Amino acid sequence: METTFVGRNVDLSLLGEWLDRFFKNREFKVAVNKGARGYTVTAAPTYVHEIVGNIHVSVSGEPNDFVVKFIAGTRSGLYKKFGLLTSLFGGGVLLMRGMKSEEAEEKVERDFWVYVEEKIDLLANSAGKI
Repeated sequence: METTFVGRNVDLSLLGEWLDRFFKNREFKVAVNKGARGYTVTAAPTYVHEIVGNIHVSVSGEPNDFVVKFIAGTRSGLYKKFGLLTSLFGGGVLLMRGMKSEEAEEKVERDFWVYVEEKIDLLANSAGKI
């Protein structure tokens, strides 16, 4: 999912730090990369999660016009498809694993967007004068 925020004047480096904390507080292994026009956060699930793939979040743009993207579920979809194809041969386990992973990803994404809205409201006008 992708959301555009306009007119908030948010310090994107602070927002990147808050996103890092979001995933660390939920026991993900986190890698943050700062680029020329924003941040990329990669969250790898640990043994406590039912998620099978990494979650990627990118923040790009300017303080008054930026985009936050949340990307997850590519491996979950593959597990489900492969599980369906091989269900006659015991692949139903993969199907269930993919479905549980997808469900867990949806919960993390719902929590993520609530958290992002709160932090953007908190960080409004934190980027200094335009």
